[in-house]
Amino acid sequence: MVKLVKWVLNKSGIIMYRGNPNISKVALTFDDGPHHENTIKILDILKQENIKATFFVSGKCAEDYPGIVRAAFAQGHLIANHSYEHEKKVSLIEGYKKTENIIKDITGRQSGFFRPPWGKVDLRQIGFALTKKIRIVLWSFDSADFELKKSEEVAGNISGAKINNGEIILLHDDYSHTVGALPEIISGLREKGFGFCTVEELCGSGQ
Repeated sequence: MVKLVKWVLNKSGIIMYRGNPNISKVALTFDDGPHHENTIKILDILKQENIKATFFVSGKCAEDYPGIVRAAFAQGHLIANHSYEHEKKVSLIEGYKKTENIIKDITGRQSGFFRPPWGKVDLRQIGFALTKKIRIVLWSFDSADFELKKSEEVAGNISGAKINNGEIILLHDDYSHTVGALPEIISGLREKGFGFCTVEELCGSGQ
């Protein structure tokens, strides 16, 4: 039953685990930033490699470092919503609304893409997303940079895995070892024949 519900929700377009399986592209997604040092380094790498990614920003961090969010947006990256501060005391929906306003103030555009903290989705969030036509974006591949502490381990975790078309790859831009792993991650995925795009571009026919 759980698998059936996930399938129905995913087909509805409200919850996205994976992008279009018919194109050889993947989406690099970065959670929990912007970070005052690491995100800037990631942006430099992405610019050098001519890659567009998706940043699921914390509203609190975006308030602290609006210039970094503005720079990411100016480079063509998708700025998406990751709640205000991994809410524990307030509603995630209220955190979403607050962060969406912050994103609009900085970029002039609301995102409409939401990744709940820890990827936990409940029925209230789903109902809210249906009403407001928000896309909830989870992931199909976890880099495990939250647990792994060395750049070579993070890069190896991705290079050693079977990566499919439309993969949404979870990373975090507040870890220095993720920054260190990024060039090898990019080169490894390119060697496998993949290009890169934002989750918005990957939406096509998600499954």
